[in-house]
This record gives sequence, structure tokens and C-alpha cells, in this order.
Amino acid sequence: MSAFNVARLSRHIGAEITGIDLRQLDADTVASIKSALNQHLMLVFRDQTLTADELYRLASLFGEPAPYPLLMVSTAIPRSSR
Repeated sequence: MSAFNVARLSRHIGAEITGIDLRQLDADTVASIKSALNQHLMLVFRDQTLTADELYRLASLFGEPAPYPLLMVSTAIPRSSR
């Protein structure tokens, strides 16, 4: 498991996670991120550089990504793999 830091952003909602590379996550780290999300309701990951494919894979760890109807983030990912 990758160690990372969670810093609360306010009293009510949000936390920033540092010390993590979102391109390289193991199952235990994903479980810890999900736990932090459940606790803080919103997470911030600063300074992450993800390709469209990496962003899609990351989003897939938390459920099935759905295209946003008003904005297509990338046309690089074929519809069949979305």
C-alpha cells in the first residue's frame, strides 16, 4: 500500500491528498482513497498529470464513468471502451 497524507480543507467538507501518484494505485490504496472520500465527501489531488486514458482508468476504479453531456473531455478514448 502506498502511504499518503490527508489534510482536511474545512470543518465541513473536503480534504487534500498528497504524497500519491494517481497513475500507480494498488487495491489497498484505492480502498483507502474510497474511505477518505466517504469521510470527507470531496477530495483534492494537486499536481497530477494524467492522460485521457489514465483519467478514465482512475475514474473506473470508483464506478463506471459516464460522459458529461455538455462537454467531451477527450475523443482519444473510443466509445467501445467507455
